[in-house]
Amino acid sequence: IDVSNLNSIQKKRIYKIVSSTGNRLYGILFNVAKSIYDKNEYTKLNKVEFTDEKISIKEFCVKLNINRIGISVKA
Repeated sequence: IDVSNLNSIQKKRIYKIVSSTGNRLYGILFNVAKSIYDKNEYTKLNKVEFTDEKISIKEFCVKLNINRIGISVKA
């Protein structure tokens, strides 16, 4: 994946992974710093397992390595 040339659909599908359990992966959209209305915007845990299109984040994710200032780096 060429991170410097993402299309608009790909940009809307970037998630920051916030936690995981044995077989589940939870995240939030990359542009969400903190929910405005706590425990009501997403779920009670303020994270999601599926996209708005009901696609599992875990099954279709591709790992991106991003440094602290938001630039894609090689693993």
